[in-house]
Amino acid sequence: MIINLTPHKIHIWNGSDWIVIEPSWNPARIEEKRKNIGYIYHEGHAIPLHTKEFYELKNVPEPRQGTWYAVSSMVALAAPDRRDLVVPTVIRDPQTKEVIGARGFDLLKVE
Repeated sequence: MIINLTPHKIHIWNGSDWIVIEPSWNPARIEEKRKNIGYIYHEGHAIPLHTKEFYELKNVPEPRQGTWYAVSSMVALAAPDRRDLVVPTVIRDPQTKEVIGARGFDLLKVE
């Protein structure tokens, strides 16, 4: 079973059909804090510079036997010990480069 914890439908092309996985009612996310630490300059213009701290996963259920959770890359990377969080492998339109679906899922590995 795959539970879609992203905020949108996932369209997967399996080679002959499109499989649609509807989003769950409560998408996974990461709480973040942002703090202004100064400015960087480009051609005389001051551009704010911030630190961004990711500190807590929200709406990610505990692992369940036989269940995979489709999440964003950021969520998966924030939980490197989880082997049940998968990320859609995107397919882009060759002309527009827009995402048109997925060809499967990636299990992210951080080394």
